[in-house]
Amino acid sequence: AQDATPEASPAAVSPVGGFKSLTREEYRAMLAEDYPFTAEEQAAGGTLILGSTSSSNLTTVNAFFANNFPTQDICYLMYESLWGIYPNPARNSELSQNGQLFVPGLADWFEIDEAGTQYTFHINENATFHDGTPVTGADASRVFAAQANTTTGSSYTSQFLATVAAWEAVDEKTFRFWTIQPFPQIVTFPNIAAPILPLSVWDGIPFDQWQTDPGSRGTDPSRVIGSGPFKFVEINEGEGTTTLERNGDYWDTVPAVERIIFQVWPDDTAVTEALRSGDLDMLMDPVQPADVESLQEQEDL
Repeated sequence: AQDATPEASPAAVSPVGGFKSLTREEYRAMLAEDYPFTAEEQAAGGTLILGSTSSSNLTTVNAFFANNFPTQDICYLMYESLWGIYPNPARNSELSQNGQLFVPGLADWFEIDEAGTQYTFHINENATFHDGTPVTGADASRVFAAQANTTTGSSYTSQFLATVAAWEAVDEKTFRFWTIQPFPQIVTFPNIAAPILPLSVWDGIPFDQWQTDPGSRGTDPSRVIGSGPFKFVEINEGEGTTTLERNGDYWDTVPAVERIIFQVWPDDTAVTEALRSGDLDMLMDPVQPADVESLQEQEDL
């Protein structure tokens, strides 16, 4: 794959030496304040159909190689990184200033040493993969080794090699890496916030085979294993669909929706008509300007 150098948002203020991220409890409190949903129990079940006019189906079902839309959006329902970005873009600038932009993922929190070169992540004790194996520092270490290997096919390898000096699994639930020099912007780069893959699937697989492995192509669902709230079911190339199902054993909050179907449509007209008719629940592409008014007037949308 062609190397790409991701750029940090110009509005972002990166953490400095001595930084400690939000804890999971602090993060949940912020979410509750920003998104004050009612405490009423949701009815579980149902299928959510997502539509896109992408010219092809997903390019991979392995989030490690997901570098385009809509592949990333679907893959990150199945896979998770050690940390993420607070899910309210309107507050990004504010949260960057006070150090609250970076939020827990598989790690409950992370910290940077005073020198600004050592990053330590504390993985949630209950975090598990879809196959039931625990998420560990060793899993994260293997993913970093894959990032550093030029044969793996990651589009971010050159950036990784230019910034990361070393990494290690400190213990089962602690992972650490060091940068070559203080470089706080590194936590904004997707090559560092990479999805964590299980050793139970990928240990022993040569890095140059990762991209073509059935676990990346989706031809062997038993190898498509992440830690996210949804699990892979199948790709139906004839119908242009990718199906995910709820992970009932998800280590965090189990989603209410039972199944998600990602459907590829041939053009904007077809996908808009599918939305009008109820064959589609949500568009993953922007609505065409000419259709906005009529869609707004449709009462059942």
